[in-house]
Amino acid sequence: MEAQKFFIKNEFRSSDNIIEVINPFTQKTVRKVYKSLKEDIDESLDYLKNIFDVFKKIPAYKKSELLEKVSQKISERKDFFARTLTDETGKPIKFSKIEVDRAIFTFKTGAEEAKRLEGEVIQLDLLKGSENKFGIIRRFPLGIIFAITPWNFPINLVAHKLAPALASGNVVLLKPASASLCCGIEIVKVIKESCDEIGLDFCPVNVITAFL
Repeated sequence: MEAQKFFIKNEFRSSDNIIEVINPFTQKTVRKVYKSLKEDIDESLDYLKNIFDVFKKIPAYKKSELLEKVSQKISERKDFFARTLTDETGKPIKFSKIEVDRAIFTFKTGAEEAKRLEGEVIQLDLLKGSENKFGIIRRFPLGIIFAITPWNFPINLVAHKLAPALASGNVVLLKPASASLCCGIEIVKVIKESCDEIGLDFCPVNVITAFL
């Protein structure tokens, strides 16, 4: 069984340590994953800090295109994602397929919301002396989002972290639940592929498999 690599900077990496993912129903090892190290996290944060300055300037239509591509690719691999989810969590395949459908929808919704990051104009003439005053509110991306996701919905909850963050121009360091690491890694693979296909020479998401 070949171990899955984690994704740091813009490359998949291995290490000398392996994490075994155990199916809670069969108690058998279903996946092996390379364990990321502290220095990997440090490198990732430096990379994401620099990439944020680039990604936040990407136009809305390009961010929308990225998320639409991710949704499409997950849909094309629905059975694979459902099987991975079932293997890692023991969830019945029927419910795994439903969860994958929700993740497809979540990324598609993110693609639409990337086009609707609107601000607002508010009245400020509420007191005497403030006549003809108004405020303009704009929304800006924050920077690096550290996304820690739980084990019980390991595909859709990853989607819930990543889709809004990317739609609004943020970059993400993802740490999936230790019990379902491959679900998160496989989604990041799709994001990397999607970036390549739409002409981005970087990926705004990194994934680690351990904190230390």
